[in-house]
Amino acid sequence: QSPIPNPHLKNIKKLNKSYFHKLSYKICFISFCFIINIYWLKRYGIREQILLKGRKYLNRCLFGKLNRKVYSKFVNPSVTVIIPVYNCQNSIKQVIRSIQNQKMIELEILLVNDKSKDNSLKIIETLQKTDKRIRIINNKRNMGTLYSRSIGVLQAKGNYIFPLDNDDMFFDDDVCDFVYKEAYYFNYDIVGFIAIQAKSYKANINEMKIGCHMHNKNFTIYQPNLSLFGISKKGKLKINEVHIWSKCIKNSVYKKSVNLLGKKRYSFFLSWAEDTSMVFALFNIANSYRYIIKYGIFRFNRKNSASESMPKSHKLFGEIYFLDVIFDFTKNDYKSKKFAVYKAINIRNGKYFKSLNKINANYLKLTMKKLFSCPYISNEDKNNLKFILDRKSTRL
Repeated sequence: QSPIPNPHLKNIKKLNKSYFHKLSYKICFISFCFIINIYWLKRYGIREQILLKGRKYLNRCLFGKLNRKVYSKFVNPSVTVIIPVYNCQNSIKQVIRSIQNQKMIELEILLVNDKSKDNSLKIIETLQKTDKRIRIINNKRNMGTLYSRSIGVLQAKGNYIFPLDNDDMFFDDDVCDFVYKEAYYFNYDIVGFIAIQAKSYKANINEMKIGCHMHNKNFTIYQPNLSLFGISKKGKLKINEVHIWSKCIKNSVYKKSVNLLGKKRYSFFLSWAEDTSMVFALFNIANSYRYIIKYGIFRFNRKNSASESMPKSHKLFGEIYFLDVIFDFTKNDYKSKKFAVYKAINIRNGKYFKSLNKINANYLKLTMKKLFSCPYISNEDKNNLKFILDRKSTRL
C-alpha cells in the first residue's frame, strides 16, 4: 500500500530551498564585503600609513631638525645627490636637511650654485661648515638647470646619482638606502620610484597626489637597448616617464649620457624640455631599468611655476632641441629614426609653432637638414617633411 502524500511536504521543500538560497546569497555578500575590505586596507590603508610616516619626516626636516650624526669626510660615497641651486633661499635648507636625515650616511651632497641672486649661496655655505659631505660648485654665470646638473654629474663621486630639484625633499629617512640597494645588488642602470606632489610643503595627506608613477607593464626589466620612448599606432608621439627626478641612476651611465650630449649642447640655456632630452639620452644608453613601489620624494607643485609663465618661443626652442637629441641618439635604422619624423611633424602642427622667431627658425632648419641627409629616413617620410621647411612656415 502506497504511503499517503503529505500536503505540507512541498511547502517544506520550498521553504528549505528558499532558505538555502538566502543563506548562499548572504555568504556571497559577506565574502564580497570581506574581499573589498581587504583590498581597501591593502591599497589605501597601507598607503595612508606610508603618507603619514612621510608627513612626519617632512615636518622634521621643515623645522630644520638634524637627527643624524654628521661625519667629516667620505672618500668613496655610495650615492651622490645633485641639486642645481638658483634663487631658492626659502626651500634649500629643508631640502638639504631631508638628505642629511637619511639613514645612509655614505653620501655626497653636490650643490651647483647657478649664480643665485638671493641668499641661497650663504645658506649652503653655512651648512657646509657643519657637514663636510656637502660640496659646492659655483657657475661663473647663470647657465640653467641642464648645464648645472650636467657639471654636477661629471664631478659626482658616488656609484649612483639622485638628481633632485631645489624644492624636492626625500619623503622618508630610508629612501637613499632602500633604492641604492635595489640598484646596486641587482646591477640596474636606472631605478625609478614614486614622487608625491602637493601645492604646499605643509599639505596634509589628503592633499597629496602621486606625481610620478610608472606601471610595470610599460617596460621590460633588464632589456638591452631599452627605450621607453615609442610611437603609437596612430602615429602620435607616445612618451612615458620624462622626468629626471624620482630616479636613481648609475654614475657611469649618467656620465656617458652627458658626454654624448656634449658640452656645446648641454651649455644651451634651456627652460623647457631639458629633463625630457636628458631622460631620452639616458634610456637609449641604459641597459636596464627597474621601477619599484617606493614613495621616494616630495615635490612642491607651485601654482605659478616658471614653466607656466614661460614664453612660447622658449618652449618651441626646447621642442626643437629635443628633436635634435632624438635624431642623434636613436639607433641607425628606419624604425628608430621614424620617431624623429613624427616629432618634427608634431612640432610643426603644435601650438608653439606660431611663436617661431629667427633663432628658432635657424635652429629648426639646421636640425631638419640632418633629417633630409639621413639614409635611414625613407623618401616618403622626407616628402612628408618638406612642408616644415616651407619659407612661409619658417619665415626664412
